[in-house]
Amino acid sequence: MQNPAFEEATNHDEFKELVIAVLNEKDQQEAEKMRKSNPLYDFYADLPEDYDLRLKSEPAYAENMAVQLRHQILDQNASDINRLAALAQLQMNLYILNQANIPEYDYEVFKNVLDLADNSHDDKFKIQAIEITTQSPVLDYRLAERFTALLEQDSNEYIRRLAGQGLVTQFYQAQSERSDYRQQIAQHILSLYQDSADDNVYSVLNEMIGNENMLAELQKYADGGS
Repeated sequence: MQNPAFEEATNHDEFKELVIAVLNEKDQQEAEKMRKSNPLYDFYADLPEDYDLRLKSEPAYAENMAVQLRHQILDQNASDINRLAALAQLQMNLYILNQANIPEYDYEVFKNVLDLADNSHDDKFKIQAIEITTQSPVLDYRLAERFTALLEQDSNEYIRRLAGQGLVTQFYQAQSERSDYRQQIAQHILSLYQDSADDNVYSVLNEMIGNENMLAELQKYADGGS
């Protein structure tokens, strides 16, 4: 004889499994869709479920990941998108660990990504690469020079604005972290703003630093104030 309660439970379990299978399929489709639309963040789908906790609880694992990612960024044989994705993941790791910097996160990795952007014929890739570099917490005048070249020479208005943002970010970070660099970057930005004959350069910087208070602050630090 059939047991109605047993049959109902069996049907319920089968339905539950079917729903889970459908949801998993949907998640896979969404992940594949994201990969195709923005392959830069393809690495998300391959991370282990406990990735965040392992970074936080296992210092050796976090350090090893940083070394691996830096190696991938500098690897001339890796594809451009994989090298850029490695920098995006390294930045994500720092955010997870609530760190501003680590030895593997230096000027060299950003130089390599900016070189990729300079040599790329893919405008979308170039924009993504420059977006990531302008978020750099690395304070280095060579980065300021690269941002300045983009601001003065690039034909894309959005990229020029990113470059201006990168310069201003260097100044703000130097205020709290490197007083020796603070004066140098303040002088550099003021010189660009006051002396450039390029209307595009002036327009970008005027929007970012053109108010009276910001100019006064830059001038104070450019003169060696604190």
